[in-house]
Amino acid sequence: MNAAARNFIYVPLLASLTILASCSTVQSQVTQEGNMKTWFTETGFKKMKISSFPSLNEKIASKQFESNDHEAIQSLVARIEKIAANGDMMKSLSEDSTYITLEFATAAGQSETIKLYERGFKTPTTGFNIAPSDEERQLAMDIRSILNARLGEKLLKVAGVTIQGDGFTITYLGHNFRKNDEPGMPTIGPTNEDSFEVTDSAGNKKKVSVWSGQTPPQDTPFNINKTTYIISTFKNSKGQQLYPGYFEVTKSKKNILLPEETPGLKPLNK
Repeated sequence: MNAAARNFIYVPLLASLTILASCSTVQSQVTQEGNMKTWFTETGFKKMKISSFPSLNEKIASKQFESNDHEAIQSLVARIEKIAANGDMMKSLSEDSTYITLEFATAAGQSETIKLYERGFKTPTTGFNIAPSDEERQLAMDIRSILNARLGEKLLKVAGVTIQGDGFTITYLGHNFRKNDEPGMPTIGPTNEDSFEVTDSAGNKKKVSVWSGQTPPQDTPFNINKTTYIISTFKNSKGQQLYPGYFEVTKSKKNILLPEETPGLKPLNK
């Protein structure tokens, strides 16, 4: 066989092998994409329940939190969906491992559950991300803080989150957008209201609102048991950003006489 004939056979053969390799790569990519997992199969969740368990064998939750806060639920779902779903590390868990479940339910009753362990979120592939992103670590902290809300801590704005203080509780009620044409609203001014309910040991309640919109939200004080506390929704006591999704309640370094407590005015909780 002469050189021209050999080249004639070799060139088409090489081209065929290249095409086959290319097709194989494409097929592999399609197969991998077909096996990609997603965190949720349902959408439009209306309820959320977060439960903490002291061990793998324990079926009764040590702490629980429930909320119908639609805006907060959708935000949490969106943050979970940004986490890598194909966990690249399999890890055996000891029986005394603590864990948290997040159960999301639709109005029709369908529910899906996400599990959070000390190592991180258990992904749809039943593994863990070997190198959790900053977003995953922050989300885990935010969820744990909901179950262990304390004074002086950065907390997610989720309706129902309650801080137990010294002889009182303060609960985040939720966010409302107030139109300027509503009765009592200024023509120009704040239009967003974050509401809180303060309850003393005797069951007396009062509402405290933090306004924002045309101006950033201001630190808002309230008095309970002869002590002033501050609600912050813009920056916390360490100067860290809170707005728009977080709040913090701290004890004031000094007591403040508020207009509601001026002699001759009726206190809000009376």
